[in-house]
Amino acid sequence: MGLCIYYSGSFRDPALLPDMIEELKDISEEFKWNYHVYETEFPPDGFGKAEYNQKTYGISLSPPECEPLWFSFLSNGRMSNFLHLEMWGESESGEERNFLYSLVHKCPKV
Repeated sequence: MGLCIYYSGSFRDPALLPDMIEELKDISEEFKWNYHVYETEFPPDGFGKAEYNQKTYGISLSPPECEPLWFSFLSNGRMSNFLHLEMWGESESGEERNFLYSLVHKCPKV
């Protein structure tokens, strides 16, 4: 039996991004999971706006036998990842834009 978790979110305080990254890095190292750190600080002028740049901020974790867990955000503070940014980041369609901010985590074996 597998498990799928659909999730979305946004960052409230951009100053806390480095702390979140450090905490999740520690967890990954404790469990010997691979991880990837993206940009570690939000730009000062884009947070909380509808627009965003083409960078990803935060961290992704890779537990064994699972797809990555994304704790990554766009410059506006909304949760996304670089794959979604590439696929839907320039879309004019509101329906497709919803995919930009909706993430899924799949573990085939639970």
